Amino acid sequence: MTEHDDLDKERDEKMARIEHLNNMRKNMEEFQLFNSEYSAEIIKSSAMMLRTTFESLVQAGFSDSQAMEIIKARGTNLLGY
Repeated sequence: MTEHDDLDKERDEKMARIEHLNNMRKNMEEFQLFNSEYSAEIIKSSAMMLRTTFESLVQAGFSDSQAMEIIKARGTNLLGY
């Protein structure tokens, strides 16, 4: 092999490494986007469930403040505080 061939091989290896790193970066960005969208859906679902629970408690005769206290107490209970 000539010195020129060695330089070509080294350049090709560096380019392959750069391509690999770029692919990893793209995969991480796609994962972060998916994770953000998934998290947003979970938050949206949780908000809907809280709203439904709140409305049900109010329909059952609890005041707004009582309903909120029940929801907070239940959340605290679920989190172990």
